[in-house]
Order: sequence, then structure tokens, then C-alpha cells
Amino acid sequence: MYSENHMWVSIAYRPQSSNYTRCQRVSCALTLNMLSLIVNAMFLRAGGKDGDIEDDADIQVHTSFISTLIVTPPTILLIYLFKLSKPKPVDPNTTLFKPSGRSTKIRVPMVHDWLEKQHQCSVQLEKCLVQKGYPSTQGLKLPYQCTYLAWFLVFLIWFLCAFFIMLYSMEWGKKKSEEWLTTFFLSCFQSIFCLDPPQGGMRLAAPPLDMGHLKKAKRLRQKELQLNRAIRDTILNLLMCWIIYSIACNRCRNEYMDETKCYKNYNEPDEETGAFCIGWKAGPCDDKKSIYNFSSAAWNFTSAFDIWGIPIAGGYNIYGGGGYIAKLDVNMLVSQTIVNELYLNSWIDRHTRAVALEFTLNCLQANIFTYNMFLVEFPETGGAFVHYGIHPMNVYQHVGPMGLYTLACELIYIVFLVGFTVMNIVMIVQQKKAFVSDAWQVYDLVFVMLGYVAIEMYFVRHVMTSQTMSVFNADKKAFINFYHIAIWNDMLVLLQGILCFMATLRLLNVLGYHKRIGTVVRVFKKIASQLIWFSLFFTACFTIYCIFGWLLFGAHLEYYKDIYSSLRTIFLSMIGKNRFTEMDNTSPYMAKIYFLLFIGFVDYLVLTTFLALLSKTIDDVHVEAKKDTGDELVDFVLKKMKRLILVGKSVKRLVKDDESKHPAPRINNARIENPYIDALEEIRNALQCSLISDPRGK
Repeated sequence: MYSENHMWVSIAYRPQSSNYTRCQRVSCALTLNMLSLIVNAMFLRAGGKDGDIEDDADIQVHTSFISTLIVTPPTILLIYLFKLSKPKPVDPNTTLFKPSGRSTKIRVPMVHDWLEKQHQCSVQLEKCLVQKGYPSTQGLKLPYQCTYLAWFLVFLIWFLCAFFIMLYSMEWGKKKSEEWLTTFFLSCFQSIFCLDPPQGGMRLAAPPLDMGHLKKAKRLRQKELQLNRAIRDTILNLLMCWIIYSIACNRCRNEYMDETKCYKNYNEPDEETGAFCIGWKAGPCDDKKSIYNFSSAAWNFTSAFDIWGIPIAGGYNIYGGGGYIAKLDVNMLVSQTIVNELYLNSWIDRHTRAVALEFTLNCLQANIFTYNMFLVEFPETGGAFVHYGIHPMNVYQHVGPMGLYTLACELIYIVFLVGFTVMNIVMIVQQKKAFVSDAWQVYDLVFVMLGYVAIEMYFVRHVMTSQTMSVFNADKKAFINFYHIAIWNDMLVLLQGILCFMATLRLLNVLGYHKRIGTVVRVFKKIASQLIWFSLFFTACFTIYCIFGWLLFGAHLEYYKDIYSSLRTIFLSMIGKNRFTEMDNTSPYMAKIYFLLFIGFVDYLVLTTFLALLSKTIDDVHVEAKKDTGDELVDFVLKKMKRLILVGKSVKRLVKDDESKHPAPRINNARIENPYIDALEEIRNALQCSLISDPRGK
């Protein structure tokens, strides 16, 4: 009853078959609130100034009741305009999520299909369970254009009420505003609990359902309830984990340390970018004095765009590619003078967060450039962390015989990639949606796409290298930043390694014709769905132990200093390279408990579960392989090669072996006689003799 006629309750529990939508119900409720606000404001305006208002609860209740009576008729008018308007005529084949005559611009197939199916099931179930009937509104129906009129009135009321409320509120003070809010809340209370409940409706009972349909609906409802419980429990558990995680990671606040000077951590948007005089003094600087100083440029900020800089990843933080740069000279005495000036004027002070020493070495004989970067980080809490990176690379490509061979291989790879692309396009056009059903075809498509990405990265690196070397050749004593080339070269080498791995893995598809290798492929195809869920379970367990190790040993051991280090350390522990000695020295009892739980649960229980799944699937595939009695393609190839290279074996023996493996058909234990068989056998024997006989006549 309340789900249809109560204005507030029906927002959450709207009948599915009603034309009075939830959006319209919310709009009518908001209209009621806006009208209540403006009417109460008018009553307060008539009461006098802010200081003349008296605290009288009876007056407030009376005002709120009168306001409710005033705003109820226009609200009811809007409700009936929406409720009695006929729905807009549509095509009967049109569904809620597939409007006729136009296609959806943004459509998620699985989500939309599932929502449409749920909508149809709910409508059919309601038609079967409940027969709707509203005697008070059964005979009167308004044209669907009245809905437009109702929406116009709704927006007009919202705008006018908001405008006049803003004007009234400019004249009020604190006391009058409190009176206004009190009367408004009283009006809402009276509207919800006094005016709406007397309304009522009646639904007529439908004939009893078929027991089969009822059981099916019961099973479906039980599954929905189980799914809702699972989602609710998952959300609650995640929320509880987040709360406990937040409590465990909470750091002590320093509000009580009034006399302690705190320093901020490094954040690239907040880094200092100003220009200073020597000694970090604010300008303007003395130009005459700066001429005699070798380190004047080191006190001015240099942007990352000016030196082709990219962010530098250290062990503690990530730093911007720019900064205050002190360029050392090739002459050792000049470099020592620059370093002494920087030291005497405190170039590195308490506000410094990182100092990087960068230089590039070149070996002409080996055609290798080696970019070196030694980084010292100074956290805001004090101390220092050391980090370094050494990146060898070939700047000059295709030098010498090996370079020419590499160039030839690159050209052949491009030709191969183009041909492979054409083949994939033809297969996509022919197979259409069936193309994605074959995992190897999708694998080949990804392989082609990564190949084009590698080619693009190769050309980008070539352009960057050419620009850098042109600047280097112009002034070989100047500092040239090779860090962006080193990082780009590392990414290209990584992508080339992935392509080599994928190309090697494609051999499984080629060798899949062999029964033993094909068995391995069939095992993983059959266990694929189970492996997905097992991977989720293993990832959850692995991540939990990583966080646990980080919380226990992160403050003492570098191997557990963050989540990523914990992931790497625990993964190495799984393959036998553990850090138990360091853990035991830090916390003997907790280290033993943590290590035993990890070995017992992850290494034993989880991996044993994986082996059990794999063993069961191997047994099933082995049984299926026994039923396949066909010859292997590899054996067929070996037989053909044996026939080609075998010399000296008589034709009669070959024919006898062939007839023993493939006997002639018989009827009633007798060979089928044909006058042409003998002639055909003589011709075949003569051809085989000419093919396998010794050409020297021996």
C-alpha cells in the first residue's frame, strides 16, 4: 500500500509496473520541500525583524502545520499529473535498454544484457504474482503531454523558490534562520507521518502459481539472496581490513612537539623553483661578484624541459627531472674549485632531498655509451639513502659487420610483421567474431601489436639519440643528459625480450601436432577456468602475507620497507632464496611465527592445491589421449623421411611392410579380385624401383 501512495516510501519501493517513475517521485518530494521552505520564510518575514522573534514552540508548530496545508495541494496536483498521464506510445518490441529506431552510444554488452534480462524477469514475475488495480484512478487518464507540463511546473517552482529564499535569507540573522529551519523540519515531519499515511491503495490477489514456476522462482530468489550476502560480506570485510590497515599504519602526530622544527617531504609540485644568490640568499644578486664565482649557475633552478630530464626514481622517493645543477668541468682543478664553493656556501643543506651525480662514459672500440647516475637521498626524517643506476647502450647503430647483420634482421622482421598482419586481417574478415574464440589467434594478434609498438619505440629512440648526439658533437666538454635515452633503451630492450619470449612460446602451437606436447596444451586449456579462480585466491593470500611482513619488519629491514619490496622478497622466498637470518636477528619470535605460517600455508597448502588440480586434469587428458588411436604427424614425417633416405632395401620388402600395415580388403576371407590390380601393382613396383635403386646399378 505504502509502496505506491506514500510519497516518501514509494521512492525506495516503487512498483515495477507503475508509470509514475522514481525520478518523478523524487522531483515531487523536492518540490514539496522547496514550497515548504518558501512558505515558512514568508511566515517568518511577516513576524518582524530578527530581534523581535520570540521563542514559542506553539507558534512554530502552528506555522509548520499551516505551511504543510498550503503546500500539499500543488504537490498533489503534480503527483496526479505524473501518475495519470499515459505513457508515451512506443514500439511493443522495444525494451528498456534497447530503444527502437536508435542505437545506444555507450553500451556495455554483458551489463546491458544482464540488466535487460533482470528487468524482463521482474516484470513477468510481478504480472504473475500480483494483479494491480487502483479504483480511485482507474477511469481517468490524461494524455502523455501532461508529463511535459508537470516537468515545466517542477522546474519553475524550483527556480522561483530558490530565488526568493536567497533574497529572504539576506535579511535574516542567526536566530531567524534557526526558527526557519525548525519550522521547515516540523513541516517535513507532518508531511511524512501525518498526511501521507491516510492515503491507501489496494492490490487484488492473483490466481495461484504453477508449482514448477514457483520452485524455479524460489531457487532464483535463493541465489539472489546468496549473491547479496556474498557481496555484503565482501564489502564489510574489505572495509574492516581497510580500517585495521589504517590503524596499523597510523603515524604518531607531532602536535605536542611545539619546539621541534619539522621539514616537509619531497613532492614535485611543491619543489622550490626560484633563483637565489650564492648561499641561498634572496636576490637581487651582485653581478660583479657572481663573475668571479664558478658556481653561480648552481643556485638557479633548471627546468626538466631544458635538459631533456625525466623523473628520477630513487629508493625512497621519485624526484623531478629538473633542479639546481652544478656542471663540473673536464679540468680537475676547476671541478674541485666548484665543489669547494658549493661546500663552503652550504649548497647541500637541511632542505635538500636528493643529490645526483650523473656522467656518461664512452668506449669507441666497443661502441658503448654507459650512463651512470649515483643518487643520495636525504629524507625529511634525517639520514641518507644511497641509490645508483648504470645503463649501457649502443648509441651508434649498425656499425661494423654485426651492425649490418642486425640491420638485415630488422628489415626481415618488418617484412615478416607486415605479412603476419595481412594474414591476421584476412582471418578476422573471414571468421569475424569466431576469431577471438581461438586463443592462439588472439595471441598472434597481440604479438603483432607489440611488434608495431617496438618499431615505434625504436624510431623514437633513434630520433632522441640523433638530437642528443648533435648537441654532444657541437660541444663535447658540455654536460649532455643521456638519462632519457637510457630509460627509453631499457624499455625497448624489455619489449624485445617479451617479443622473444612470445615468439619462443609460439613453438607450442607449431609442435602441438605432437601428441605429448599437444597433451600439455590440452591440460592447460582444460584447467584454464579453474586456474583463474586459483590465481585470485593465491594473489589474495600472497598479498596478505606481503602486507603482514611489511607491518612486522618494514621499520627494521630494507627488504620489507614497502609493499613492492615485500612482494619481491616473499617471491624470492618461494623459490628458496629467503631472508630468514635478517628477520630472526630483528625479531626472533615473530620471525619464526611468520616464517612457519608462510611455509605451512602458502608453500604447502596453496601449492599443494595447485598440484592437486593439475594432477586431476592430467589424468582426465591422459584418458582422452588413449582413445585417440590416430597416427601422430611427427611419426608420419619420420616415415616419409625414412622412405626418402633408405637405400638398398628391396621394393618387395617395402611393399610387404606396407601391405602388412594396410592389408587389402577381403570379402568372406578372400581378397577382392580385379583384373586391373596386377597391372597397377606392376606399375607401382617399377616406379618405386626407379626411385630407390642405386643410380650406378649396384
